[in-house]
Amino acid sequence: ELSRGTNIIHLVLDGFPSEIFAEAMDGQRGARDRDFSGFVFFADHLGSFRSTRGSMPAMLAGVNYRNEAPFNDFRARAWRGSSIFSVLARQGYRIHSITFHPGEHPPSSIGRRAVRYGIPTPYADRRTYERFAAAQVLDLTLFRHAPTSLKRRVYNDDRWVLQQWTGSAARQVRQSNHLAFLDDFTRRLAIASDQPVYLFLHVIPPHPPVVLDSSCTFVGQQPLTRATFAGQAACALTHVRGFLDRLRALGVYDSSAILLTADHGWALDRPDHPLRDILTPGGRLDRMASEAMPLLAVKLPGAEGPLRTSHAPTAITDVPATIAAVAGGPPQPLPGQPVFEIDAGAPRPRTFTMHSWTNADWQRPYFDALLVFDVNGRALDRDAWS
Repeated sequence: ELSRGTNIIHLVLDGFPSEIFAEAMDGQRGARDRDFSGFVFFADHLGSFRSTRGSMPAMLAGVNYRNEAPFNDFRARAWRGSSIFSVLARQGYRIHSITFHPGEHPPSSIGRRAVRYGIPTPYADRRTYERFAAAQVLDLTLFRHAPTSLKRRVYNDDRWVLQQWTGSAARQVRQSNHLAFLDDFTRRLAIASDQPVYLFLHVIPPHPPVVLDSSCTFVGQQPLTRATFAGQAACALTHVRGFLDRLRALGVYDSSAILLTADHGWALDRPDHPLRDILTPGGRLDRMASEAMPLLAVKLPGAEGPLRTSHAPTAITDVPATIAAVAGGPPQPLPGQPVFEIDAGAPRPRTFTMHSWTNADWQRPYFDALLVFDVNGRALDRDAWS
C-alpha cells in the first residue's frame, strides 16, 4: 500500500554499474525520456564497498565501515542510530521494507511503523513451492549418498539434476524469482494509506549469475561477459519501467520521490576504459572503478522533463541525507549531503573500500585488511585515485 499523500520510493538493483545504465539509455532517447521523466542520472556517483553488506550501511545510514568493531555490531548500531529508517519513522512515515538480506530490515525499535518482507526463493504458489522443496531434498539426499564419482553429475554445476527434471530450474535462482516478485508486487500496488510511506525495495538483478537475456527469457547460467550482463540488466530495467508505469496509472508518479540505486557496481571488461592498464594494491584500476560506480538516478516530487545527467561528485553516503531532505521536517544529524545540493564543479574528496572476496563470507567479525582509496576528482580520472 502506498500513501494518498507522500511517497518516497527507493528501489535498489543489486550490482548495477553506472556505466551499464548509461549505455542502456543511449539510443533510446524517446522511450528513455518518457520512462524516466523527471529523473536525474548521477554519472559520477561513487560507492563505498565492492560488496552488498558493506555498502548498505553507507546507503541507509551514511556511514562507512572501517574495521573499528565487529561488522554485525557496527551495522546494528548504525540501524539503531540515525539510519534513514529511524529518521523517517520519527517523522511519522510508514516503513515498508522488502529485501532478501535480513540484516537490512529496519530495527525492531521502530516497532509497528515498519512492515518487513523477505523475498523467498522460490517465489511461487504453494504447489510449486512444495514441488521445488521436494526436489531440493531429493537432490541433497542423492548427493549425500552417491559415490564420489557421481556427486558431480548430481550437483550438475549448481543445476541440480532432479530440480532440472521437475522443470523448476528457473526457480533455483534469485534473479528470475525476484523479477517474478516485482511483477506481482507491481500488480498488487494500491493507494490506501493516509500516512506518508517510505518503500524500500531491494532485488538481486542484474547481479550475476546471468540467467536471463534482454527479453527476460530464462536461458540458464551464461558466461559472464559485458554483453550477457548488459542483457540481464536490460531485462531488469524492463521490469522497472513496468513498476514506474504502475505508479503513473495510480496517479502517484508525479508526486513521489523515486530513487533508483545500486549498492555497488561490477567489474566488467571494457577495452576503451580510461583507467585501463593501471595497477593498484587493490588490482586493476579499471575493474575497481567499475565496481566503485553504482547506479544512482533520482526523481524529486513534481520533477518533469527528459532524463538529465549530472556529473556532481556524489557518494553512496549521500543517499540518506537526500531522502531526509525530500521528507522535510527538522534538520537531521545525517552524514553526507543531499545530491541536488552538490556542485558539479566543486572539488569533493570521496572514498572507496576494497577487500578480498575471501573475507566476504561474513563469518568472521573483522576483515584481515581494508584498502581505502581516496578519490579527489572525477572517478574516471586516473589522477583522482590514491
